[in-house]
Amino acid sequence: MKKKKILFICIFFLCLLLAFVWAFSYGNQVKKSFKDNVEFDHYLNKYGKNLRVMNGAYPYDKEYDLYGADEAIKKQEDLDKKSDVIVRVKLVSNFKRKIYEECILSKVKIIKNYKGDRKKGEEISVFEPVNCTGMGNPMLCWEGYTPMQQGEEYLLFLKSIKDSHFGNGRYIYLPVSLTYAKYRADYGFPKLCSAKQIGEESKVEDRKMKYVNIKDQEVLICDKEIYKDYINYKKYVILKYKK
Repeated sequence: MKKKKILFICIFFLCLLLAFVWAFSYGNQVKKSFKDNVEFDHYLNKYGKNLRVMNGAYPYDKEYDLYGADEAIKKQEDLDKKSDVIVRVKLVSNFKRKIYEECILSKVKIIKNYKGDRKKGEEISVFEPVNCTGMGNPMLCWEGYTPMQQGEEYLLFLKSIKDSHFGNGRYIYLPVSLTYAKYRADYGFPKLCSAKQIGEESKVEDRKMKYVNIKDQEVLICDKEIYKDYINYKKYVILKYKK
């Protein structure tokens, strides 16, 4: 009986030790996902007018990536079907946007809700697919996604994931599509960009597109077919949701 008790105590403490090691390892991974300079504003100030941008191809991995194996939006109606939440929003002005691996964490205030259980006036956290950690300069805009700007209203098509210590809510959100999930809530359209300036095949010395010049552009696209789709999708989105 005494041996069983000792064995039980040993197993109990071993389980505690393993739990502690796992918690330490997980916390260390989360810590490493931060960079020394985690605030997006500091990053912009660091490079200033010399910050270049590039349209990067997102490294899809069907084994673990939240976006799946490839682009999920094939037609206009997919925006409605694939989204857990559809909202019109503005950036929360006093929130310090943070840089993580391959993305920026932003907070937005809901102006109007179209799908999902979010409410007007509520603030939610959104991962924006912009990489400021890899090459540093240029900033990599995954599949043409550009960071939201203060004071602008946007229509966002989002999917929800469980928040794991990034924000204060139960869920955190990310675009349902890298290219087609964010639209400025106005009647303007973006310009077709030059592949030589922002494309993957361009040489570093040819990448003359500066962030200061394109920051107000809602998307960076240099492929004519993708650009055509984006324009058609925006017409659909504005007609349906800009009310």
